[in-house]
Amino acid sequence: GLTSPPLRPRREIMQDYRDVVAATYSPEAYFDRVRRLGRLLDRPTLRPRRIHWQTVRRDGAAFLRLVWSLHVRHPELAGQFWRTLYDCLRHRPKSLQAVLRNVAHFVHLYPFGRYVVRTIDARIAEFDAGQWAEPETLPAARETCAPPPVAAVA
Repeated sequence: GLTSPPLRPRREIMQDYRDVVAATYSPEAYFDRVRRLGRLLDRPTLRPRRIHWQTVRRDGAAFLRLVWSLHVRHPELAGQFWRTLYDCLRHRPKSLQAVLRNVAHFVHLYPFGRYVVRTIDARIAEFDAGQWAEPETLPAARETCAPPPVAAVA
């Protein structure tokens, strides 16, 4: 049930969770997944289209913002970005838009992943120092999941 204690030590559970988050959101692992995705995507063959300068301007500006963000805000990611971009253009250029979209997502996910790892590290340090309080026992499932009482109709 919801109130049973975990079978593994809490510190071990926290450490495992921290390791999963750190591995999932590490730049090497994330960009490796994006490179694999770029190679696996089966995009339709590009047909010549009329050039819409508004689209070129918009996409060019978005690309420059992404490059700026990677080089100024997160320079530690720039090498992975350029390696990923080169891999995409060399092996599957039709997947460029999807690859760039996933890189842009990581620019937002990366700080969050680091925050989560730091937070878990702090909790583990508190636990090791004996300062971590046990969580309160959760109410029984029937109390939290029961539907509200139905009023009697007279």
